[in-house]
Amino acid sequence: MASRALILPFVFLALMSVSPIAARATNPEQRALFVQKHPCPANGKTGGVCMGYVISHVVPLCSGGRDRPSNMRWQPVAERQASVQERHNLCHRTKAKE
Repeated sequence: MASRALILPFVFLALMSVSPIAARATNPEQRALFVQKHPCPANGKTGGVCMGYVISHVVPLCSGGRDRPSNMRWQPVAERQASVQERHNLCHRTKAKE
């Protein structure tokens, strides 16, 4: 029971750090290729959880960015939280132009 209480905040953080749109559109194979070429900055590993970081797209998928390792980067969770609204606005502007 106590271990569940310790895990829940990390699960919540992980869910909040990835937009639902990006989570559905991201190809797991492309993500794995990125991690193989760019190990986790926190621990240098190419597998498992990278605490404090998320993988984000440099050019958002909704703005025409490609789901390729060349368009991915490790982003600190705190920085990601600050950029979520900015990316949301960018995607809305892109969709309005279509």
